[in-house]
Amino acid sequence: MNETGFGPYVRYQAEGPVARIVLDDPARANAQSSEMVWGLDDALTQARRDHEIKVVILKSAAKGFCSGHIPTGDYPEFHANLKAKGTVWEGQTELFLTPMLTLWEFPKPTIAQVHGYAVGGGSYWALLPDLTVASEDAYFQMPLVLWCRPWGSPVERRCSSPGSS
Repeated sequence: MNETGFGPYVRYQAEGPVARIVLDDPARANAQSSEMVWGLDDALTQARRDHEIKVVILKSAAKGFCSGHIPTGDYPEFHANLKAKGTVWEGQTELFLTPMLTLWEFPKPTIAQVHGYAVGGGSYWALLPDLTVASEDAYFQMPLVLWCRPWGSPVERRCSSPGSS
């Protein structure tokens, strides 16, 4: 088996026709840091370009699959866009939407091997592949749904922070 690192938190393992992309930041519960997002994107590019690879498995080396975006929201892409344009929207698109579309539109079969938590943005990585195989302890949660409601709904919140009114 050949193993390559894509950034500090993503390992790429190729063995015959199977590529395994392993999320590996257990200290931060596999939170989606910039390094992890770009590492996953680069690993998918490697698998797409390798004609020997026929299927990609996305899995975790942590206690759970992925805990979603980093809680502070402190991403270099956001800061650069905020400084240049006064908003983070383009930075969010660059960091989360574009790499997510790479996974969604991937030309080879993809499988998510999920155990433990798949929360927030991590639930996208768990559910976008062609097939999701979940262990008995797997759970999926989108925390924003719990505290962010559309304006004018019976439970109106301004989506600023969990628990705020």
